[in-house]
Amino acid sequence: MLFESKGNASWSVGFKTHYKLIKYYEDNSEYLFDMDQDPQELNNIAESNKQILEELNRDIDSYFETHDIQLHTLNTDYDATRIRVEIILK
Repeated sequence: MLFESKGNASWSVGFKTHYKLIKYYEDNSEYLFDMDQDPQELNNIAESNKQILEELNRDIDSYFETHDIQLHTLNTDYDATRIRVEIILK
């Protein structure tokens, strides 16, 4: 299991046998690949493999819970332009 968080981007990767799930938390997108058939990760098979997708999501959730990993939450009130203006004006 791999989890990464950089800036506003958080994602995790889970593996089960020859399947790989990449999950992006900002937009809840999920990309599932069969690494035996598609090692270059060109064909997202998430829609056609719901059972594997659900199993890998459960594995990721369980790993996060077991290791007390918490995702950061996006501050929807944050306005970078307002912050920059305030800094410039001071």
